[in-house]
Amino acid sequence: MREACENKAKLDRVLNGKVAHLLTYPPIGSVILLATPWLLYFTGWYEAILRNGGLDALSRLALVVIGFVYFYGRLQIDPMPRKYPHLIAVAITFVEVVFDAGLGLVLWLGPLVVAAAYYTALGRTWGPSLRMDQIIGAGVLWIGGDLAGLPFLAALFSPDDLR
Repeated sequence: MREACENKAKLDRVLNGKVAHLLTYPPIGSVILLATPWLLYFTGWYEAILRNGGLDALSRLALVVIGFVYFYGRLQIDPMPRKYPHLIAVAITFVEVVFDAGLGLVLWLGPLVVAAAYYTALGRTWGPSLRMDQIIGAGVLWIGGDLAGLPFLAALFSPDDLR
């Protein structure tokens, strides 16, 4: 029992610390989440992941942590260092839709083929061209992102949150 009280006290100190306040501020988690795919596709990160299994594993872990920070701060269901107005979460959701769509459009309409050197070296003789493959992937990213956001938007408008 004493150990449980000590663990709770440690958790309370972490949740009330400056880092927790910063990371659970909804716009911060959103910026990190929105910047990640842009960095992934428009730097050498994606190709490095394809070529290095260790970096791939670290990147996956980083994505899980980023997702946790994002949802923890946005849904505000568990104990939080500070509760934020519900309107902030709703506004951020609509901004995110625009940025997700923007990424899909840039990948779809832009001339860049992400990690072209890696995929060209594979010598793939089947399927669509690299450019068409990226266009299809951009459409899946755009539509999939919007569809994945619908349950989140529904959670934001749950009756408990509207009181």
